[in-house]
Amino acid sequence: MHASKLQNNLVLKITIAAAISFGLAACQKGELDELREAQYCLNKAGTGQAAACVTGLRSKSSQEASKLVCASIYIDDGFGSPAQIADAISRISEPGGSCTTSCSGSLNAMTTLKFSGSPIAVAKAKLTDATNFCSKSGVTAYATITAFFGVGTLMSQFDDLGPGSTPTEITDALAAIEPAELGNVILQTYGASCADPENVSESNQEFCTEMALAVNSTNGSPAAVGACLQARLADPNLTVCP
Repeated sequence: MHASKLQNNLVLKITIAAAISFGLAACQKGELDELREAQYCLNKAGTGQAAACVTGLRSKSSQEASKLVCASIYIDDGFGSPAQIADAISRISEPGGSCTTSCSGSLNAMTTLKFSGSPIAVAKAKLTDATNFCSKSGVTAYATITAFFGVGTLMSQFDDLGPGSTPTEITDALAAIEPAELGNVILQTYGASCADPENVSESNQEFCTEMALAVNSTNGSPAAVGACLQARLADPNLTVCP
């Protein structure tokens, strides 16, 4: 799938450059004003500036507030451009990607889609924040992107991966993740990402299939889900978890 189509189907939903349609009936006038002010702020915000735009929205329970907080996390970490995420997602089916037949193409995107931060606890805190707000946003794309970032961030603590990483480097970093930690991210994002097949973009079908195997063919515990996903990402031919 071309990057331009990905932007239309997925990535433009994660950027705040376009106006979000707020549910007027669901929001009181005071909150609606806060949402509009936060969106205006995010439209101009760059890396390291977006978090301050949504401080007042973090305590709100509406999906509209969660959408803006979710978007702010990515903008704040330097992912304010739709092209950045589109280019990474396009590597899933890229013939020249590091992982083609020896490991899942989803991993090609995950080497780039990761939160920054040193020590790694900083990046993990961003992941926890994104998992919390993006899964409550009601937007499939938000939850899907967070699942990708979840695996990428957790792998990054073991190796500084990138587009040029070898399959061995990628799968070694994947295997080093604590299964329960990975499973928690997947369990929190899978339902919002893949439960409705009609809302899953073509580019994300493979990862949804992989998450579905991990969630539905195990006992559902975080450790079992994480271990199953690790095995499936490392071996695209796996149909039953060990």
